[in-house]
Amino acid sequence: MRPLSRQAPAPRSKSIAALHGGYLAIDSGADYTDTESPHYLNYYRRTVAHNSVLVYDPGEKFFWSSNLLPAANDGGQRMDSSRYWNTVRNLEDFRNTRDLWDLGSMRVVDFVPGQYHYALGDASNAYSREKLKTFTREIVYVPAQDLLFVFDRVVSTHPSFKKAWLLHGVNPPSVDQDRGQEKSKDFRQASTFCFRDGSGEVLVHSLLPRERGITRRGGPGADFYAPGDDHGGGWGSGENWPLEPPEGAPLPEDSKARHMWKTFWGEDFDRILGSNRKKRGARSLADRSIPFRSSRGRPISSCSEIGDRGKTGNRRTELVAGDNFVGAASEGGPFVLFGTSVLVPAPARCPCPT
Repeated sequence: MRPLSRQAPAPRSKSIAALHGGYLAIDSGADYTDTESPHYLNYYRRTVAHNSVLVYDPGEKFFWSSNLLPAANDGGQRMDSSRYWNTVRNLEDFRNTRDLWDLGSMRVVDFVPGQYHYALGDASNAYSREKLKTFTREIVYVPAQDLLFVFDRVVSTHPSFKKAWLLHGVNPPSVDQDRGQEKSKDFRQASTFCFRDGSGEVLVHSLLPRERGITRRGGPGADFYAPGDDHGGGWGSGENWPLEPPEGAPLPEDSKARHMWKTFWGEDFDRILGSNRKKRGARSLADRSIPFRSSRGRPISSCSEIGDRGKTGNRRTELVAGDNFVGAASEGGPFVLFGTSVLVPAPARCPCPT
C-alpha cells in the first residue's frame, strides 16, 4: 500500500491517494492535450475532482484567465485570480504575489520506520476567507496493519455552508446499507463503504461527524459532476462535465460549450483535436459526502483498512472520544488519538475502552 499526500498549486491541497493492487483512491478526470477544455476548467483542475474537502458558498465566484469565463462553483479551493492559470515568473514575481501561492503548509511530518507515518497539513489559505476559517488534515498510516487514519478540522464562516468530504475511485463503491439496493444513491448514517480495483480494496469506516450521510455518485452522465453552477445556484444546481473524446470530435452543438472552446482557443477553432492524454483509471467516480451544519469546526474522521480484495472488514473499528481528544481504536491495535485543537494546547483526558 502506498498512501500519498499531495500539495500543489492546483486547487487540491491536502488531497490523498491510495494504491494497493489497483487504484483505490484516485485523482479523477484528465486534462486536454493543451490543457484548457470545459472538463478541465469545471472539473479536472478543481477540488471536486480530488480527495479533499468542499465548503459550498453559493455566492462564491470562480473564473478562467482574466475573468473571461465564469466557472462552475464546485465548493472547493479558491480560483479567483488570473495568475492561477500561469506560473511564477521569477523570484521577485513570487515575492510580489506570495499570497496567491501560499496555499498550504505541512506543519508536522514524522515517522518511525515500520511503525507509523504521520503528517499534519494546513490548507486554510487555499480557500476563500469569505467561507472558511480553518481546514487542517492529519493522517496516520500504520504499515503493519495497512490502516490509514484521517482527521480533518473544518471551520466555516457560516453554519449554512454545506461541507463534503470526498473520496474518488475507479469502480462504484459498496455501502454497508446497500442490502441488495446497489442503485441507491444516498445513505443516512451509513458506517462503512468500500472501493475495489484489481486485487485490492479499501474499506472506509466513517467515524465523525456522528450525524452524517454518504452519497454514491458516478457512472455515465454523473462521472465528472460539479455540485454548483456558475451563476449563484445552490448545491445541486451543477452539471456533469464529461471528458472530450480522445480521438477528437466536432465542436458540440450546445452554445455554452461552443463558447467555452472558442474562448479558450479562438474563433477559428472549429474541431476538438485528438487528445494525447494517457488512459487513466477514472472510468467512474464516487464521492463520499458528509454534510453537517456547524461553524464551530466539527471534525471529520475516518479509518481505512487497505488490503487484498476480500481481506478487509474482519476487525472492529470504533470511535474514541475524550476531553479535547477524539480518535479511533482498531481491534488488535493500534489506538490513535487526535487533539481537537492544534492552535491552543489544552489538557486532555481520554477513557480507554475495556
